[in-house]
Amino acid sequence: MSGLSRIVLSAIIAIWGIIPAVQAAPADPGAAAEPIHIEADRMEADQRTASVTFAGNVEAVQAGMTIRADLMTVHYRRAPGDSAPGLQAGQSIESLQATGNVMIDKEDWHASGDRMDYQTEGRQVILTGNTKVRQNSNLVTGDRVVLYLDEGKSVVEARDKEEGGRVKAFFYPESSETEEAPEPGN
Repeated sequence: MSGLSRIVLSAIIAIWGIIPAVQAAPADPGAAAEPIHIEADRMEADQRTASVTFAGNVEAVQAGMTIRADLMTVHYRRAPGDSAPGLQAGQSIESLQATGNVMIDKEDWHASGDRMDYQTEGRQVILTGNTKVRQNSNLVTGDRVVLYLDEGKSVVEARDKEEGGRVKAFFYPESSETEEAPEPGN
């Protein structure tokens, strides 16, 4: 395995350590050690920008969590004083972006949106653009969902209020859940 391949694999392993926390619940500490399977039509590593981009039908799976997107880019943090271009083994992740038809699935929890951003500083996942978060038959929609991973909380925000945007939540009692309920109308 080449040095660049090891760096890419290390990056993917580090990325997936944050993914189980997308549910705004404590992350499974063993998940980061699980093997990761990632497929895309194309992968491009750019040493000048310290990033790796996966494009076309991106699907990444680890420990029961699946993320699908049209494009996924990982940015690495450069060490202070490191002026040399290139990805170095052991570099930490600064941010991760997934765009285009973003879908996150784990067990009975599903989220979707146009874009997902993750910043390691502050440990926040931000899902934007036509967001939907569903667990069983329960559904919350809005334009922006912010998951505060360390705090175990989430905030759903609506589109511009002047345009009639509002957060919508649909909760169904457990006793009435037999199958996934149809999505309520707007």
